Amino acid sequence: MPFLVCIVLIGSLNATLFGGSRYLWASARERHFPSFISCINREHDSPRAALFVHVLLSMAFSFLGNLEELINYVAFTHWIIRSITMLSLLCIRFNICKRPVHEKAIRVPLILPIIFLIVCLSLVSITIIQSFKSSIVGLLILAIGLAIYILFIWEKAFQRFGVYRRLSNYINHVTCVLTQFIFNGNIELINHKEEEDDFASYDEENYDNIMAEKAQNELNYTNEILNGSSNNNCRRTKKNSSKVYPSKN
Repeated sequence: MPFLVCIVLIGSLNATLFGGSRYLWASARERHFPSFISCINREHDSPRAALFVHVLLSMAFSFLGNLEELINYVAFTHWIIRSITMLSLLCIRFNICKRPVHEKAIRVPLILPIIFLIVCLSLVSITIIQSFKSSIVGLLILAIGLAIYILFIWEKAFQRFGVYRRLSNYINHVTCVLTQFIFNGNIELINHKEEEDDFASYDEENYDNIMAEKAQNELNYTNEILNGSSNNNCRRTKKNSSKVYPSKN
């Protein structure tokens, strides 16, 4: 039995490293986190900077309490985040958020996210009833993250002041350069203007053709990599040019 438990824990640790680091990487690409976290290794396409930050955060949180309390905190916040994710998916599907997303972009039957949303909300409610202290700590963690976003990233807060913008851009530039040197990678940030233009150009007739063309382009690029004809120091992406952009962080 202990051997089986060890196998399960190793699998869980592997999934956590893969998932958690890529959450950080995706958020950094969206400029919700410092840009240096979006650094991708040139050779293996692995988010090594995000992995490094994820491990540091895990080590820091390990000193906050015993293992059972940490599991309760993390589980509660995860179920809240998953509930918000399912609500966001439904809002996108019904075009409540008024974003330029094609109706075929989400083809999952709606009954599945609805069922999962009900399960998530049920688990959140059970945690609040059975372990009110853990739920309060989890909500405080989410509140701290929201406060950091509003103060340091939201354009109507500190970003309004030129001194803060110049200082944050300088710090962001220095950390990005050091990260690229240490992890042998490139910084990838999303250009939202190009992304919105792409979605705005989709219509009912050419959506499938555009998706097929993008898939074929990615396949061709993969074949070039495997054949050794692509330069490892350059990454071809449409929305990401592997440059250090001025960040909001």
